[in-house]
Amino acid sequence: MLRAFFCLFIFHFAQWGHAQSLGTPITVTEQGLLLSSCGIGSENGQCVWDTGANMSFVAETPASASFPLIAQFPASCEGSKIVVDVVRATSIRVGGLSNTETQIARTNIYSGLPFYLGVLGSDLLLSSHQVIFDIVKIFDPISQLYSQPTMQMRKTFSSFGKIIPAGKLALKVTVDGVPATAMWDTHTYTTFKKSFIAKNPQMFQKKRSEVGGNVCGGSFTTSIYDLKKKICFGDHCLSTAEVMDSNDDGGISDAQGTSFDLVIGLDMIDQATWFFDFETHQYSVRTR
Repeated sequence: MLRAFFCLFIFHFAQWGHAQSLGTPITVTEQGLLLSSCGIGSENGQCVWDTGANMSFVAETPASASFPLIAQFPASCEGSKIVVDVVRATSIRVGGLSNTETQIARTNIYSGLPFYLGVLGSDLLLSSHQVIFDIVKIFDPISQLYSQPTMQMRKTFSSFGKIIPAGKLALKVTVDGVPATAMWDTHTYTTFKKSFIAKNPQMFQKKRSEVGGNVCGGSFTTSIYDLKKKICFGDHCLSTAEVMDSNDDGGISDAQGTSFDLVIGLDMIDQATWFFDFETHQYSVRTR
């Protein structure tokens, strides 16, 4: 999900069996975008993380112009209709993670960012084995991307929930005891489907409506609610002051047809440390 407002998260890739952790510095822009040093094909640069995107993106550059075109398809960016080229990149690399001969989108959706080489989407994340996200203070100068954490880091987690196989990072959660499916998205605030709000009105108190813009050049209207209940991830529960709503076709879905009741955004992500094991389809949260 591509929003016009961003916060900071810190990302740790976990590969077990290593005695030491290898860190890669993280840079945060004035706009609050999280950047990782990355490589796409023959180019190296800075990439923006967006775990709400099904597919990673590469900017339109002379080098990416040589990537073989696989397909073109219409897409929706926060309700705005766009046409996307799908190309084959020889590789996409960040920290200790690499995908080779992979399909990515070629677009200048972030053309206003002079440093932009690409967007690292959920496809890159889901291709890994285990990952740990450790949220730190915004603009913290020691932010790192760890590609080889130690086994000791893994042992600090307990109470595992279920990851649902999908085109995006999908988690089984509960909201005041009601089972729900959540998308884990580093590029937005916590958002609920209007249909979920309508079925559970006792959880929400509407405060106001807002009109905003997005990086696709479109606009959207959303209602802001107080969330009266906590969202629980196994035995660990988190709360947030305000949440947004979204139409049922407003991006809270993925290409495989998975339908999400809500999106876990950065206002909740930065409250905890998150462990994802894509081999066993389990996740865990460690609250502070």
